[in-house]
Amino acid sequence: MGRIDRQRGVAGYQVFKDADWIADVPGTTWTEPRAPGQTTFSLRVRAFDATGNKSAFATFAVAA
Repeated sequence: MGRIDRQRGVAGYQVFKDADWIADVPGTTWTEPRAPGQTTFSLRVRAFDATGNKSAFATFAVAA
C-alpha cells in the first residue's frame, strides 16, 4: 500500500461491502443498492490516486 500523491490528489474511492469489492467511485457520493430485508452491513472505503496508490481503509457500520 502506497501513499496518496498530494500533488495529484485523490482520483476516486474503492468501496467494499463486507469483504467484497463492489465499486470504484470518482466522487464522494455513492448509493448502496440494498436487497429487500437487508438492514445492517458494513462498508470499507479507501482512496486511490491516479498512479494506483491506495490509502488505509475506513470502516463504517450501516443500519437502516
